[in-house]
Amino acid sequence: MKKWRFISNQNSTIVGINDAGIETFTANIYRSLERESIQNSLDVVVPNTNKPVLVEFVSFDMPRDCIPDVDDFEKFIKKCKESNKEEPDALKFFQCAENVICQPTIKVLRISDHNTIGLTGSDTCGKGTNWSRLVKESGSSNKGKSSGGSFGIGKAAAFACSDLRTVFYSSLDINDRVSNFGVAKLISFEDKTIGGWTTGVGYYSEDDSFMAIPELADFDKTYKRTDSGTDIYIFGMHQTEEFKKIFIRAVLMDFLVSLVKGKLVVNIQGEIIDKKSVHKYMAQLNPYDGEDVKDLLQYYHLLTSADPKIKKISLDAEVYGKKYGFRDGECTLYLQEEGNNMNEAFKNMEVPSHDAWEPGRCRGEEKKYNNILNDFRKYIRETVKKCYGKVSSNSMDAIGSSDFLPDTKESENNEKVSKNELSTLIKNLIGKSVAPVKNKSKMVEVKESDEKTDIGGGHEPRNDYTPTPNPNPYPGQVTKPRLDRNEKKTGYIKIDIKKRLICSDVKNGKYILNFNVPSTAPQGKLEFSLSGEQSDFELPIIKAMIVEKECSAEVDSIIYNIIYLRKMIKNEKLKIEVEVSFDRYCMMEVDYYANKK
Repeated sequence: MKKWRFISNQNSTIVGINDAGIETFTANIYRSLERESIQNSLDVVVPNTNKPVLVEFVSFDMPRDCIPDVDDFEKFIKKCKESNKEEPDALKFFQCAENVICQPTIKVLRISDHNTIGLTGSDTCGKGTNWSRLVKESGSSNKGKSSGGSFGIGKAAAFACSDLRTVFYSSLDINDRVSNFGVAKLISFEDKTIGGWTTGVGYYSEDDSFMAIPELADFDKTYKRTDSGTDIYIFGMHQTEEFKKIFIRAVLMDFLVSLVKGKLVVNIQGEIIDKKSVHKYMAQLNPYDGEDVKDLLQYYHLLTSADPKIKKISLDAEVYGKKYGFRDGECTLYLQEEGNNMNEAFKNMEVPSHDAWEPGRCRGEEKKYNNILNDFRKYIRETVKKCYGKVSSNSMDAIGSSDFLPDTKESENNEKVSKNELSTLIKNLIGKSVAPVKNKSKMVEVKESDEKTDIGGGHEPRNDYTPTPNPNPYPGQVTKPRLDRNEKKTGYIKIDIKKRLICSDVKNGKYILNFNVPSTAPQGKLEFSLSGEQSDFELPIIKAMIVEKECSAEVDSIIYNIIYLRKMIKNEKLKIEVEVSFDRYCMMEVDYYANKK
């Protein structure tokens, strides 16, 4: 008979609410769930296939009556609450769980992978099988050396996201065996029917042997599995208002390489992220949303740009690694020339033979340059360790490696970010990045005068914008105008603002810029540029129009890549549509200046 079964702890260990495996992932439950789920799927891809792994995240509401053995399960929830009412954390959790299980519907998240081998071994459920490792075993893993995880605790991420701490597994494996099984990781509670306390872990099974049920689960009525793979159903999924946005961003952060190389496709509630569409989602990211986003955009540029200054160096085992058993091409080093500040610092330390850096060459500043060099070496060591300590055969994203970026941050007033949110902290950014441009752009070098552009209801580019040859062009590059603009710059002060720039029409080069005016000023200006790691390239503006109805600001003129504004009022929201001479997705840097004279 199928039902929930909790077994006696035989008068031994009492399990509390703070399960070590689950607590590992509570700092950032959604990011952890996405990362662990996709990595597990990439580790069990069907052998000898060129097809990408497809992972789906689909949220839906399920009627309470469709929960297996729901009435008995509700009783177990109440027993957990009553048996642990002296424990504040446990009491709070199970009061919430009781409220969830009593609702007419509950939120369920289905995570399904395809082009994977499924939970093999469900016929025997023996130790070491894929089925046993995922469903029953704790802290064990026999993944191969190319897999992205080895501690066997990633499965706990699903329970961390459940307000019921309950997960169902359903699978069709490559041997055409079907199975499903339910696991509830609650806490020890007193149960008179077994004469004592339970272990706290319950299984939904056919009998006390706790074997897999030989049929597929049927919780999502809109979905039917027809190929090999695994479905994970998280019951009582902790709700978030921006489900798609959070998961899309997390996927880009953690698996960019796999997406770019066509090894992975992710479907998040109908949003398909794959090799063809990843550029669209990258273009929607705002570099002002935090250092992690800025780093990701720069990383994407390295992976996809046709910029000849970016060097891609495949490992030569003869040069490094052969004596350790490494082979040619086991990793690829991406290099981009450093910026002027870094170049100058290391040039000061360079010895005449050009084969070493010596801080002692910088007399009077030896300590400073010694720190620069030592910290740089430490940075490289730690980066390599974090990037390649866990290398996936499916090219796991270096920036998205499990621990490359912290899961939590603290705000400036040291208040901790909620553990149930994928945090987004706004920071002032120093440094710039550029999105990839593989084809020749429309951008050209131009000559400029201080003549104002007719704004009106639209205009053609000024007649004095005449193209001239670019002696050393490469995609995205524009040489800066030759004429001096000091007259226009007089009295303007650069002001850091929090702003958001979104591409609204890539083919026509249209972007929407939003920000709050920081201070009242009769004049202001916005300076646009394509940004690169080393250099900035000015971006000709064709048209600009204020689209925020309640804003007093007006467009005064446009000169090349600068929009001049007037009537700036403090705290007013300024929303401006900008059309640039560029027909590809790109990342732009925007600087704001105000003139209070």
